[in-house]
Amino acid sequence: MNWQLEPIESIEERIECDSYDSLTEAERTYHAIWWLLFVAYGPGLLEYFDSIEPPKIAMALNGLETINAIEMRSSLQKALNVLPKDYFTHSPRSRNESLPQSIVDIIYDIENRFTECSYPREELARFVEINDNHFCGPRTKLELWNSMTKRGAETAPKFTVKVFDRDAEAVKDRPHSSRTCPNCDYPSPDYRPSCKACGYPHGRE
Repeated sequence: MNWQLEPIESIEERIECDSYDSLTEAERTYHAIWWLLFVAYGPGLLEYFDSIEPPKIAMALNGLETINAIEMRSSLQKALNVLPKDYFTHSPRSRNESLPQSIVDIIYDIENRFTECSYPREELARFVEINDNHFCGPRTKLELWNSMTKRGAETAPKFTVKVFDRDAEAVKDRPHSSRTCPNCDYPSPDYRPSCKACGYPHGRE
């Protein structure tokens, strides 16, 4: 399989490069399940329903069945069944505004049961392994870096505490560096897996 990245990183890069429509069925299935889990375990199912369209929910339902996460699928379907019939006719981010508290409370209860299920980490990994040939995006950090560079995306690390002063940082890093970055020639410390200046994934010495 030769995966260094999480499959979702590969899929998201495919979307950035070629759009969602370019994804294979396996990639769309993984993306639908991953996004459901990401939102359900974070903001919750109400946020999920408020921000997504029915076709992707259907894909998540089918995907959960495919990976044999039957209890999760059952909980998701129960939550859907509670929603008013006109719920998805409202625009995203406004659907929950008119929900009565009784329905909100029921969905919260179902959400608790959903998130109490075993997280299907192994099932998702097995799905990727079975459908390996249908995942078409980058798999290594270098392939991701090359793809991002090709489309003009920013690859340099983000520094939240200070502005990156290349010359000043190079003076500090040079004594700890037995090599320079093959992409931008910055003296990259041996302990770093990627270049501090451009993000090139050169690995550790």
